[in-house]
Amino acid sequence: MEESIKLLKLKFGEDIVCFLKESDTHYTIRRPISVFMDTDMESGRQFLNVREWFPPLIVVQEEVIIPKNEVLFAVDVKEEFHSEFVTLSDMFFNMKQVKKKEKKSTESANDKVVPFGKLH
Repeated sequence: MEESIKLLKLKFGEDIVCFLKESDTHYTIRRPISVFMDTDMESGRQFLNVREWFPPLIVVQEEVIIPKNEVLFAVDVKEEFHSEFVTLSDMFFNMKQVKKKEKKSTESANDKVVPFGKLH
């Protein structure tokens, strides 16, 4: 089975981007990230909102098997999104390494860039 990066629309409504291997009866997905479109209320611009699909800090495996009958469709993502997805999946699934690096940093919380949301 060859692995590719796909967007899946699941029957219960979620969209996920993941590394995917396909068999006759199921999909084996790795490093799934939930994605959805959102709108900035001030500017009216749309943007892609992302979050982990399951909490990678508390699970052992990175792969999940989903029966094909639970997926409405699976489509390719644009080539220019591939590197962005790899960066995002590394961020979510390598969280322990990221946290170690942050501890060594001398930056204050106000100096950090928060890619998905604001510091409160």
